[in-house]
Amino acid sequence: MKIEMLRETLYSGIWGTIGPRAQEAGSLLGERWGNGFGLLMHSGTAAYETALRSLGIGHGDLVLCPAGGQRMDGEIAAAIGATPVFRKGAQGSLPLSVEDCRASLADLRQVKAVVLDDTRGLDLPGMVQVCREGGCELILNMQDNLDRTEGWEGIYAAIFDLGVCGGAVTGREEIYRSLFAWHHCGHAPGTADSLSFDQILGGDMRVSEWQAIAAMEILKEVP
Repeated sequence: MKIEMLRETLYSGIWGTIGPRAQEAGSLLGERWGNGFGLLMHSGTAAYETALRSLGIGHGDLVLCPAGGQRMDGEIAAAIGATPVFRKGAQGSLPLSVEDCRASLADLRQVKAVVLDDTRGLDLPGMVQVCREGGCELILNMQDNLDRTEGWEGIYAAIFDLGVCGGAVTGREEIYRSLFAWHHCGHAPGTADSLSFDQILGGDMRVSEWQAIAAMEILKEVP
């Protein structure tokens, strides 16, 4: 099947970005992980950066990260001008609990996002509520873990690294449209390329058709 898709794509002449394979694979990612809105990007770090930027995070903002978590949690936040703040759980280890998060947000101001890498045993709806009470959003950095996570619907976005590319899933269409615009040079879904950025100066985080085909093969193995 992969060879057939590669051949079809080769002869179609559509090899670049925002092609039919990329859109199909993005939808498949959203469907496989939890019937959400899925979007592929050229890497996991690109997906994470896009999520942060779509929240308007930049200089002067804080991003709460788990101590001992993924390096990209803090590195990408710092790269866009934000300040990563690292916190350990009450027991000194991952994952951060709802109470850990509540205590940290009570001590800090200007936190725009909380990033979690480990959701094992976590009261995810409770964590979403604590973030909302603290005026911030929750991002899950799932890496290559495509197992469905119960209670994820209220999060801002889940970020994935599929090896061949990255991706994001959200349960809210307005967030999907913002993520799409940030990854596609400011253009909303369905709009033609132009020099008008519709109030968003986005980046080029797009995925090629070749990457999308490889991603589909990975996603089809997910139950």
